[in-house]
Amino acid sequence: MGKRRQIRECALQLLYQLESNSRASSEGSAEAIYGLSKDRVDVELASYFSHFDVPDGVEQRSTEIVRGVLANGAEIDGLLRVVSTRWRLERMKMVDRALLRLCVFELLHNPKINLAMITNEAVEIARRFSGEQASAFVNGVL
Repeated sequence: MGKRRQIRECALQLLYQLESNSRASSEGSAEAIYGLSKDRVDVELASYFSHFDVPDGVEQRSTEIVRGVLANGAEIDGLLRVVSTRWRLERMKMVDRALLRLCVFELLHNPKINLAMITNEAVEIARRFSGEQASAFVNGVL
């Protein structure tokens, strides 16, 4: 598995953990992740990385993606709402929503990455972490 894939998978797991933990302690909205304080995010990140051994560079880059998603959440979710007309964010599986958020962030903020490359990788990650139907859903939204 390539380093870019490891970074994305790590970022996905982090976003999932953050949303899961934020939903457990809030009213349960899909946007609860955006209300987390910097200190809370730091604690969650430290907890994750204390339990998983990640290769050099993966921790830093996946953390940058997670912080980028959190900082640009309104823009990212706004775009997802526009293109996923038949699926509200709240109805999406949490893992699919996290994957879409990180992909949209990368597409918006990393001009070196093209849509076909990020879509192909997102489909593979969806198959691994969510399921066959999720891979088709993620492909369609992206």
